[in-house]
Amino acid sequence: MIKKNLWHQLSLALTGGFAMFSMFFGSGNLVFPLSIGADSYNFFAFAALGLFVTGIFVPFLGLISMVSAEGDRKGFFREIGRIPAFWLTFLMLAIMGPLGVSARCIIVAFAGIKLVFPVLPEVIFSFVFCLVTGALCWKKAYIVSVIGRYLTPILLICIFLIIGFGIIGAEPLLISEKSPETLFYQGLNQGYQTMDLLAAFFFSASTIHFLRNQTILEKSSQSPLFLALIASFFGMTLLALVYGGFVYLGSAYAPHLAGVPPEQMLTMIAGLTLGPYALPVMSITIALACLTTLIILTTLFADFLSEEVSDGVLSRKVSLFVTLFISFLVSLAGFSKLSGWIATILLFAYPALIALATGKIIERLFKIKHLRIAPICFYSTMIIYGLYKIILMIL
Repeated sequence: MIKKNLWHQLSLALTGGFAMFSMFFGSGNLVFPLSIGADSYNFFAFAALGLFVTGIFVPFLGLISMVSAEGDRKGFFREIGRIPAFWLTFLMLAIMGPLGVSARCIIVAFAGIKLVFPVLPEVIFSFVFCLVTGALCWKKAYIVSVIGRYLTPILLICIFLIIGFGIIGAEPLLISEKSPETLFYQGLNQGYQTMDLLAAFFFSASTIHFLRNQTILEKSSQSPLFLALIASFFGMTLLALVYGGFVYLGSAYAPHLAGVPPEQMLTMIAGLTLGPYALPVMSITIALACLTTLIILTTLFADFLSEEVSDGVLSRKVSLFVTLFISFLVSLAGFSKLSGWIATILLFAYPALIALATGKIIERLFKIKHLRIAPICFYSTMIIYGLYKIILMIL
């Protein structure tokens, strides 16, 4: 009985970890690691290390801070003030949602499906893709379970198939003309664009709520927060393995990637390594990676629109329609324009959010209740970083 209970708890944690990996691993994660690797050659490890800092360690910091807040996203951000918390949450969800990453997911998913159906019009695909996403978002209670138990295993099989065959067929690495320090900074900067810190605040809350509901239903004695930590660690470990593999593939196949747009690099590598099997494997990989992320991002923004923006005036289902319709329209803007716009906003948002997460962990770790460390860290960092940017502009 004890072994069965332990296995069930492990199964819950693994489901949460798989779901968390899929939520994080979206359109940008298929693009940025390969782009970093293609520019680093034999120094790919330094570029990967930079990516790990902002693409894995920093999001993991966000995950731990949200676990410290027991999955209470509203309470977590309310520490900086009710009105600032509302607008900060709106900005983050809008950038991750219909005005940024959600639209990018649709764009990259079309690039994948186009491999198999080259004459398929983008408008028709985007519309159908949004319909499928809406259908999978319809029942909120099943989202984490469906992603973690069914969609992610298929996605991981495809990813590791590409990485495995890519490593087998890899050529000797070229010598980089850039310094390790430069490549580390490039990896650091590209890690920002994955937007995984922003995602951590919201994805972890969804996973914690899922684990809490499951432990209540199963009458488990195990803390859902402990299971959430295990799920977070497992999800981040998977993410690190995939990032490391993709950065290496980018460096190993760099001669073949010259002049290839970032969103087409994985397709090129798959074609070189998998041959006739490349197209279907790539289509499934890209579509699933984008779909799993789009599902959760759409759900998060739609819930926020329904519950906090409209204060219940708009139902969740109407909010889903509005969210997907905006994502559909914005997706027509193109990948490069979206990436540039998102990067500009993130350069200002990230330092303050890192400080907020760090402050929350300090509060919980040292049981500080009276001194509000988190908001002090948040606003201090925002002021200092803003002054730093102003000085740079003047100079």
